[in-house]
Formats: sequence, structure tokens, C-alpha cells
Amino acid sequence: MKKVFLLPLLLLVFAFSEPEKASPLTCPSPANVHIAFQSSDAIAFDWDDCGCTAPVYKVYYVRHSDNYQSPAYTATASGYTFTNLPADTYDFYFYTTCGDTTSGVIGNEEIILG
Repeated sequence: MKKVFLLPLLLLVFAFSEPEKASPLTCPSPANVHIAFQSSDAIAFDWDDCGCTAPVYKVYYVRHSDNYQSPAYTATASGYTFTNLPADTYDFYFYTTCGDTTSGVIGNEEIILG
């Protein structure tokens, strides 16, 4: 008899439980990304530190002439400098990792070097 009473009680409890909410974005993309320096074969970017716990910033580029994508390089909290780049048009991309979470990717596109 107890089993028959317990089942409706459990169904009632779960029916009125609050649904799980999506967790807020805990790993923001780098903010205020801008070119700090540019020459014929180098470019430096700066951005604002996210202020989040243990962020790791990643940067990479895609070269237009051959669609080459560089590996993702680890950057400092405030920026990164790409050097010895051949003359070409580039798209540069930036994102943040925070433990197991990754931010969205943002980019600066069609930057001409050379």
C-alpha cells in the first residue's frame, strides 16, 4: 500500500520542480580588441582583460591567398603580436578559454600586410 501512495507523491514533487536554468556565460570573449601596431610583416593586437578566473586567451589567423589557418597561439592577458608574416590579406581571430568553457570567437577581418 505504501508503494501506491509514494508514486503519486513523487510525480507531484517533480511536476512542480523548477526547471534547470541555463548557466550564464562564464567565459567572455576578449573585449575591445584593437590593432596596437602594424608594419609590413607584423601586427600586434591589444584587448581588455576579461577579469574572469584563470582565462587563457587564444589567437589565430587565416591567410587569404592559400586559406592557411595558423594554430591557435596562447596570448597574454593584454594582447599578442604576430611577426614574420608574408605580405597577404589576413583574418585574425580571438577567443578565451576558462577551464572547460570556451567563449565565442571574434575576429578582425581582411587586414592587409606587406
